[in-house]
Amino acid sequence: MQSTGGVADVVVDGVTGSLVDDEDQAVRALTELVDPELRDRRGAQARERFESVLSWDCWARKVLPVIERAALMR
Repeated sequence: MQSTGGVADVVVDGVTGSLVDDEDQAVRALTELVDPELRDRRGAQARERFESVLSWDCWARKVLPVIERAALMR
């Protein structure tokens, strides 16, 4: 994934995926994924990050208290 925009907020470079800035870095990152252990580890870490930080349930737990406070202020 290119290391710009929101991608850098989602992908943890070297942990849940690879952030790249050019074609050479992309080739290196894809070549690393030939290793099944690395690929499986990154996949598991990406899934764990999604479930603990990025899922809709997680966002709802963070946003709901803000909405409830705003509703009380009306």
